[in-house]
Amino acid sequence: MTALRSTILQGVLVPVLLCSVGVPAAFAASAARPPAKKANAAPPAIPGQLEPGAPVAIIDGQPVPYSEIAAPIAQELRRAEAEYQKQVYELRRGALDQLVVNRLLEAEAKKAGKTMMEWWEQDFMASIPEPTEQALKKAYDDAKDQLQGPSFDQARDGLRDALRRREGQGRFALLVRELSEKHGVRTLLAAPEPFRVAMEARGPSRGKEAAPVTIVEFADFQCPFCTRARETLDQVLKVYDGKVRVVYRQFPLPFHPLAEKAAEAGLCAADQGKFWELHDRLFSSGAKLEVTDLKAAARELGVDGAKFDTCLDAGSKRAAVEDDLRAGRAAGVQGTPALFVNGVFLNGAVPFDELKAVIDRELERGDRG
Repeated sequence: MTALRSTILQGVLVPVLLCSVGVPAAFAASAARPPAKKANAAPPAIPGQLEPGAPVAIIDGQPVPYSEIAAPIAQELRRAEAEYQKQVYELRRGALDQLVVNRLLEAEAKKAGKTMMEWWEQDFMASIPEPTEQALKKAYDDAKDQLQGPSFDQARDGLRDALRRREGQGRFALLVRELSEKHGVRTLLAAPEPFRVAMEARGPSRGKEAAPVTIVEFADFQCPFCTRARETLDQVLKVYDGKVRVVYRQFPLPFHPLAEKAAEAGLCAADQGKFWELHDRLFSSGAKLEVTDLKAAARELGVDGAKFDTCLDAGSKRAAVEDDLRAGRAAGVQGTPALFVNGVFLNGAVPFDELKAVIDRELERGDRG
């Protein structure tokens, strides 16, 4: 207990107190750092930033200007600088979160006439109810496969702690939100503009052509993670009907032997207005991607079989697939799925909430003009 009180007296109370209820990592991680020392100096510039004409070498007595090496790697440099600015922002935002939460909780304790420890234990922790027997049994049944053996009585204490931790997380998040509104908290720290890639929205698309947000997806029909991305994008199109357009571009990975022909098949189907039907079929559970399977699936969707077979067998769409591959590689794509939301790169099968945050920011940005 001495260590706990010592930490509180230093003003860093959040992570220590909230570990027992599993506070969200963003608060715990940020609060774990000691308070930053006050400084009036401006933040440093990006390390190594150079003017275009700055000499970086001398050959035969002649200076080599920085612009000569910067031009070929301009996009990579902009990406690296954007990542640097993002990391700086996240550090600053973490410190700000720490300060805000600590002050809000300190104000609550002071208003109650209690020490922070007293307020935390008597007001917050006491508000978290014990899980009911029914809730414990349901949690046990839901996790029975993962528990691998222990009886309900043996698992009871662990389940109780887990349920209280989950309840505590929710109540803490709600508490911080309510206190922020009560005290008029406004965050003035602006996030940096994300790095954007000039991305041509060329290919089969869903959604309105004039939608304010365009998502260009690079995907591979043999990629299991792309199936998950497809479900997320379907949800996006429903939630943001009329506001988001999704464009599909081919990126068959070299270690997926069936992906190349599947990519070509998609574009052959597109010639007959059936791309999305085949797309959905190929990403469905248990879909087969051998050439004979691709032809059978296309026929089931109502395409002209002879035309489709000729297109696929002749490799008529191989060049188009190569164009998409080159565009993806130039934009930094190395795996699938890869999403570009108005040019902002998201790597992998990101969850809906993460994608939603980027879309909302882009819509707000558009509203600001």
